[in-house]
Formats: sequence, C-alpha cells, structure tokens
Amino acid sequence: MPESARRPLKVLVAPFKVLDAAVTKQPYLLGSDFTVADLNVAAVVSRAVDMDLAAVPNLKAWLERCLDRPAARAALELKIKAENETPPDVTRRIARTNRL
Repeated sequence: MPESARRPLKVLVAPFKVLDAAVTKQPYLLGSDFTVADLNVAAVVSRAVDMDLAAVPNLKAWLERCLDRPAARAALELKIKAENETPPDVTRRIARTNRL
C-alpha cells in the first residue's frame, strides 16, 4: 500500500487528535469500562485500521483494545465467514443496490 494511502486523510487529523487526548489517561472514551460510545466510535475508526496512526498512539492503542475484545473478534469472524460464503454476484448486487 502506498504511504500516502496509509496516512489519515487531512480531515481526520483534528478529530483523531481529540480522540487520542480522550484516551490518554483512561482505557476507554468514558473511563475504565467499554461503553456504547466506544462501540460506535470504534466502528467508524476501525475503517482506519490500515492507516498509519503513529501520530496518535493513544488512539491506536484504544482501537486495538476495542478490536481485541472477545465480542469484536467473534463479530469479525462472523463477517469473514459470511463474506467467504456469499457468492460474488450477490455481493455485487448488494453493492449496486446500496450504491457502494
């Protein structure tokens, strides 16, 4: 993957810094417990998992904690299984319907 594709988009730099600061002194967004806030934000930020998050190390560690939870690993396994079992023509039809 080219280095330019690994860097966060310019528009994400400021929000990523805010999130990085939010998890500097606590493991999750609202404290020591994983909450729906972490679930929702991690679902969006996880799309950045291939980005270079070196500039926001606390955010990177938080995302890894969120994605390493047993429920998250189980959900990822289900997603991969479904993707592997879904015929390509069905995936293309769904993508066209959703305009992806």
